[in-house]
Amino acid sequence: MNDARDTGEVLSLITDLLACVDHEARQQMSDERLLDTMRQARKVADQIAALAAVVTGEASVRQAARSVTGMSLTSVLSVEEQRSSSEATREVFTSEDLGFSQTTRDKALSGGVSPRHAIVIGRALRQVATKISPGEQQQLELKLITKSAQVTPTQLDKYASEQINRLLKLKDTTVGKAEAQRERAWRRRFLAYGDDGDGATWLKAVLPNLEAQPIITAIETIVASE
Repeated sequence: MNDARDTGEVLSLITDLLACVDHEARQQMSDERLLDTMRQARKVADQIAALAAVVTGEASVRQAARSVTGMSLTSVLSVEEQRSSSEATREVFTSEDLGFSQTTRDKALSGGVSPRHAIVIGRALRQVATKISPGEQQQLELKLITKSAQVTPTQLDKYASEQINRLLKLKDTTVGKAEAQRERAWRRRFLAYGDDGDGATWLKAVLPNLEAQPIITAIETIVASE
């Protein structure tokens, strides 16, 4: 059974439920229960903060504020929430970072990763989006999500930078080796052929792999034909 409900409807329900909280009753709680309640409240607050960031990021990408109000989302946040321009801009950018990857976004929405950690992870993934393969991005994301349970957002940011530098350095080394190998193959290229004296031509060649492949395919087709 699908219990998914409209975002606005859920937020309205949360607002109504918060209005029903008996704040005086907490005075009668044991210290242990009060501490558990605090942890629960803070986790829910993180989930709400993550949802706010995700929706803000979606509004930014779709330029919903400009479509409705004629103003940028940054301006709307500045006016409606009394934020400075720089603060509103930062809010929009970090919201887009949090929602950059669906995996990290969903972790933040479910409370598995704090919004601050999710922002660091999203920013790191955005930084390497066009520089490493999708598989490498997934591995990096998994590492950062796992690490987020052990370190502060600042420490995670440093760890992410270290991992990115290592990946890019390794890729540069791999690309450099491949280019050097291709240059050597190009310098060694040659082609020799002649009549074998019995109605056929013998061939001998050294070519870089890229250039050799279509020739090999053509020869294999001829050899395989009846």
